[in-house]
Amino acid sequence: MSSAHKTLGKPIRIVDVYSHNVVTEFERIHVVLPRYPIVSMDTEFPGVIFKPTIDYHHQKQTPFEYYEVMKKNVDALKLIQVGLTLSDAQGNLPDFGTHRCIWQFNFSDFDVSKDSYAADSIHLLKNQGIDFDRNRREGIDSKMFARLLLQTRIVYNHVAAAGLFSQGIFYNYSVNWISFHGGYDFAYLIKILIHPEPLPTRLEDFMRLVTQFFGTRVYDIKHMMKYCEGLFGGLEKVGKTLGVDREVGNCHQAGSDSLLTLRTFFKLYAKHFTNQDIHGAYVVAPVRSNYGLNMYPYNCQMYRSQFPVYPNLIN
Repeated sequence: MSSAHKTLGKPIRIVDVYSHNVVTEFERIHVVLPRYPIVSMDTEFPGVIFKPTIDYHHQKQTPFEYYEVMKKNVDALKLIQVGLTLSDAQGNLPDFGTHRCIWQFNFSDFDVSKDSYAADSIHLLKNQGIDFDRNRREGIDSKMFARLLLQTRIVYNHVAAAGLFSQGIFYNYSVNWISFHGGYDFAYLIKILIHPEPLPTRLEDFMRLVTQFFGTRVYDIKHMMKYCEGLFGGLEKVGKTLGVDREVGNCHQAGSDSLLTLRTFFKLYAKHFTNQDIHGAYVVAPVRSNYGLNMYPYNCQMYRSQFPVYPNLIN
């Protein structure tokens, strides 16, 4: 069931996506993406079961140490939800006549009776309304979701792009990605995109995959906050500090959080980055945007021949 909230404009509806409507909803995304190329993303997953071997705050970890722990967790755990909010450069959401839409994709992969998880995270997600039994029965297989991401061109399929280029067709890849503390979010999406391969062992190779699939227009609010006085804490706290209210849904549900992430980004950008082009390198380049992975310089512009070929890109 979808949920809707009346705003000053048309109602905003969270479209809950399961296996029965995933193809239809990706078709709608494919149609509107050229007009709404800013994509805000959030994921829900079963928490963190591997911790740093040294008990200190992750801000004091090196990027390599942070990635090592993140990789262990993402390799071992399964995705529960992905939220996507699309907008244009003014923050307008896709208009479908009577309402505007954001999307919440529910996955069948995670089995709470068998799979690993952090108990406190699952307890929190249950309290926020995630129905694990329904997800298991009716949810989307992550392999199908990965194929649809590639077919929709919301992520970059360099194999398809090469084929189109050889036919004289320009492959338009101008999507901007927005996240809040997005290292794990991108890691889970990359995990399903390169299945059955594990995440790369080396941080440098992971960052190549971020660039390969998501380009260089990747923003992380948590990184941007480093340049803004008086901003700290999680998404909800930062949003409230900036005067951004949650418009629809519950916290710790991916659809609602993806919309709050979008609104917070636009408010943050307008208040603190008015002299910066939205595509400027000051806040892009994935290696400088993924919180915890942003401590060293890296050239994100790479040739197609450097990218490994994974099965999902060919099918």
